[in-house]
Amino acid sequence: MTIVVEGDLDLHTFLGLNQGNAGYESISVKVNLDTDASADALAELHEKVTNSSPVGHTLSRAVPVKIELA
Repeated sequence: MTIVVEGDLDLHTFLGLNQGNAGYESISVKVNLDTDASADALAELHEKVTNSSPVGHTLSRAVPVKIELA
């Protein structure tokens, strides 16, 4: 299995050179499974995982974030 995660962000803002949102504008994930499973079985697995993924659910909606200086 390989997983490739990519995202688009404004590096100028991230580096403090511009004002604005330093967060990602989009994130994409591609999963490659080395398997003999059928396309239908993979589609079923994909749907089940995307419907129950804590990471996917969290990233797809606004959630409160608390950042503290310890």
